[in-house]
Amino acid sequence: MVFGGIDEERIVLNESGMWSGSPQDADRPDAAAALPEIRRLLLAGENVAAEALVNAHFTCAGQGSGHGSGADVPYGCYQTLGALSLSVVHAGTGDPEGYRRSLDLGDATARIAYRLGGVGYTREPFASAPDEVLVFRFRADRPGQVGFDARLGRSERAGATPWGSDGLMLAGQLNDGRESGRGVRFSARLRALTRGGTTRVEDGVLRVRGADEAVLLVAAATDIRTFAGRGIADAQGAAAADLESAAGRSWEALRRDHVADYRHLFDRVRLRLGPPGGYPGGALPTPERLRAFHAGTPDPDLAALYFDFGRYLLISSSRPGGLPANLQGIWAEEIQTP
Repeated sequence: MVFGGIDEERIVLNESGMWSGSPQDADRPDAAAALPEIRRLLLAGENVAAEALVNAHFTCAGQGSGHGSGADVPYGCYQTLGALSLSVVHAGTGDPEGYRRSLDLGDATARIAYRLGGVGYTREPFASAPDEVLVFRFRADRPGQVGFDARLGRSERAGATPWGSDGLMLAGQLNDGRESGRGVRFSARLRALTRGGTTRVEDGVLRVRGADEAVLLVAAATDIRTFAGRGIADAQGAAAADLESAAGRSWEALRRDHVADYRHLFDRVRLRLGPPGGYPGGALPTPERLRAFHAGTPDPDLAALYFDFGRYLLISSSRPGGLPANLQGIWAEEIQTP
């Protein structure tokens, strides 16, 4: 999740295998014996009594989901991987001008652009399925103006350490909800590829200064054992291998393959609503367009946009052979997801 901050940017990181808990048998073998009486009570209109029997016999055995707080019991929950925090260095001070944050549903790429202190800055992030990396390109319209401090972090059960002179590593293990507490292992790797300037790691911070351009790559993996997914035995090794492979390719090549892979799925469907050319409000920023629609302005193409947004979310969170999309998809920022 990219929030589009200017001086301070927080990017929430997720990996679909980040599930706490562990396999459990929570069945109640005697549940079926209560079914005839539950049916009888329902047919007799005694719903409260029927509900009491359901609650006594048709709930899972043991701790279950922890009454909706299953992160630290065997039931478990999906959890965020962590966050990439950026403190951006700008040439000048003052208020930004021409700020724009956008998401292109057609190629699943985002863009943040603004001017500050006479310099135009752009950040372009995307998540590549074929290369298994998150990619962030930082550019300025004047040489030597790209700079930032980058940190990897997670609120519990993980710690970040330096990885060479241009990267950071985050590694940890989720709670299995049992006495050992040792569940799914996870790892993330961050590396900066720069043109010009300096790059160094100190005090757990990756610092880039005076670059003409910088590309941040983030790779992550888990060793979750389940019916789907990559079947990785070594999360740290897999994340490192994914990042090293992507680092050997140009930003243009990474973006090209990402877009082709995504469009193979997205371009199978096209929905047009309303007259040719669409409602002119389509050029408005989305919040203004929503307000106008709420006020009664006809905008049938907004429904088509929302339809495409749903397809973007599903394509971006679940692929054949992978884990299915959960309630938040892969857009969670909590340890205990609601």
